[in-house]
Amino acid sequence: MKRIFITYGFLLLLGIVACTPPPTREIEQPKPPTPEITFRIATLDMAQQKKRLEKTDVEYLANILKNEHIDVLTVQNVVRYPGLQSRIDFVSELARTSDFRSAFGEMSNVGGKQTGNAIFSIYPIISHRTMSFETVVPSSFEGGLTTTIDVGATSLNVISARLPAKLNQQKKFQCLSMLLPQSKDTSIVPHIITGNLLSVEQLAQQFASIPVGENRDNSLPQIWKVLQDDFKQGEVKTLSTSIGTLVIVDFHYYRNISK
Repeated sequence: MKRIFITYGFLLLLGIVACTPPPTREIEQPKPPTPEITFRIATLDMAQQKKRLEKTDVEYLANILKNEHIDVLTVQNVVRYPGLQSRIDFVSELARTSDFRSAFGEMSNVGGKQTGNAIFSIYPIISHRTMSFETVVPSSFEGGLTTTIDVGATSLNVISARLPAKLNQQKKFQCLSMLLPQSKDTSIVPHIITGNLLSVEQLAQQFASIPVGENRDNSLPQIWKVLQDDFKQGEVKTLSTSIGTLVIVDFHYYRNISK
């Protein structure tokens, strides 16, 4: 009798073991790639700046750049008064206050009032050039400033531009094409274009416009990024200052990312 109980117990144990499902093995999900470098770019259009620029305005902006960890700042419609000691020079004062490198591209110089585009960077500015759009729109004074910046992991081409008003698609394309390299550099080096860009159908396959908020303010400058698998957009936000609204975008650069 005892042997029968043992036999039944053994069979019962085998049945439990047989019915027990094998332990599940968790499938490890591939980790997302880590960016080689992340940098933050801001842009500002000073067209709405009507009051006289004071030193406190520049100091306030410099503090924002520091607190927001801005790496590159592009500015359109910068007004300068070379040689006039009673006026604050926005470019030199901001560069000095924030310890940024700077480049300036003149669009016009009338009666001692100089207007242009500027780019500031915590990284070395390798080169810069100024382009006028007069060959496209003879009566205009607008233009663009292009820079090549060494951010360590890669070179970065940053453009600050002011386009003439009421351009058709073809003329907008001609203006922006003047600022882009004629080689296939845009497929290798990340490019960022900032300013009053609007839409250009011919560049839609090459650049993406970064939306700012649900209800976009048309007075804000736009930021375009080149379409590359290793160059991604991150957080986007705006921030008001005493001299205009900053549009701030994070960018991530990946080295040899798989497509």
